[in-house]
Amino acid sequence: MEKLKRDGSLSATAKRVLAEAEQAEEKGNSELALAKIKEYRQIVENESNIINKKLAEAWVLEGRTLFSQLKLEEAENAIEEAIKLDSNNPEYLLTLAGYLEWNGRYKRMVEVSQKAISLIKNQESLDKILLAESLSTIGTAYRLGGNYNSATNPLQKSLKLRKELLGEEHPDTATSLNNLALLYHKQGRYKKAEPLYLKALEISKKTLGEEHPTTKNRLNNLALLYHKQGRYKKAEPLYLKALEISKKTLGEEHPDVATSLNNLALLYESQGRYEAAEPLYLQALEIDKKTLGEEHPNVATSLNNLALLYESQGKYEAAEPLYLQVIEIDKKTLGEEHPNVATDLNNLAGLYHKQGRYSAAGPLYLQALEISKKTLGEEHPNVATDLNNLALLYESQGRYEAAEPLYLQALEISQKTLGEDHPNTITLKSNYETLIESKNSKSHNKIS
Repeated sequence: MEKLKRDGSLSATAKRVLAEAEQAEEKGNSELALAKIKEYRQIVENESNIINKKLAEAWVLEGRTLFSQLKLEEAENAIEEAIKLDSNNPEYLLTLAGYLEWNGRYKRMVEVSQKAISLIKNQESLDKILLAESLSTIGTAYRLGGNYNSATNPLQKSLKLRKELLGEEHPDTATSLNNLALLYHKQGRYKKAEPLYLKALEISKKTLGEEHPTTKNRLNNLALLYHKQGRYKKAEPLYLKALEISKKTLGEEHPDVATSLNNLALLYESQGRYEAAEPLYLQALEIDKKTLGEEHPNVATSLNNLALLYESQGKYEAAEPLYLQVIEIDKKTLGEEHPNVATDLNNLAGLYHKQGRYSAAGPLYLQALEISKKTLGEEHPNVATDLNNLALLYESQGRYEAAEPLYLQALEISQKTLGEDHPNTITLKSNYETLIESKNSKSHNKIS
């Protein structure tokens, strides 16, 4: 047989078996030679696997360090290298999914999570704790991608598993409670979301401490819910505390700080405190661009919020290019039919409406309504908002018969999902009553 090149990195065992194979071949004992060659190949494969696993571990460590430095694309590339070397490690895939979440690549996050789940389920001994983590990850990926129906089952299963395996007050159980609450929040199921947020916050404070970044996230999420419900006095101190913790634990220029600044600015804008809101929006936008890049969904959110503020102040020429940029980023990163895209289209339509550009506004309102119904369902608060804004447009055009059923439908949804005393419900009632009282009404309030 042709002699194989001796690799200096081979172990003594591998070299000995290879030599035995060569000796057997020289003596004409081909069966023994073949057996020894197979033995040699197995040894080499095993040794290579050990080397690959060690190298993969090194890539993972490098990725984690890069991630801590907010070098997100480099971190993602590092973990991809690890997966090439150790492709059957579900923990590496879940780490990659976490990086993809930060990079706003939610479709890829779903794919990676699905592969991790498949690997976990095919293991000889099922790791239920890791399965719970993977279900939580894929549920989060579906939620972020706007696929709320697909998110429900894995998030509920993850919570059930963690309660059974880890107990009611484990930090991971709190994570599952929080993730399910986030889904209910997005679906407009606020009464179901609030107790989950409160329980998750309670566990985080107890197990991780009052100023842990995770506790900060829980505060922020609960504040967002109160804000959405119009409970501004309850929301503001939570936002302020979340911002304080973010700056203290993560530094002044972290994406989480930008999120906290954005949320606080939104609250101030809701209260008409425009001068307090603008510098916070600008600061958040600067941080997001610097840390995440120009085309990240978080950048789109910051741009959108700034555009809304300018519109509220009558600065329409400043708002329009920002809205157009937001639509471009969100379509590129989230897809054409994501709920965020519906919101983007609705906001641009609202600007055109205020400018009297009705022919430009109409198709955008209709497109937004179609996406909202498809992705969120027929009875979501966002659908009520879209219906109200389309009705306002028709009323502006003197198309009162077309506007009236839209107001009624929007009011019914808002009463059911938000309650009679919510600011949006009150606005809808006012709009409908004014339409009935005076067909010549010139303007009503628009829901933001």
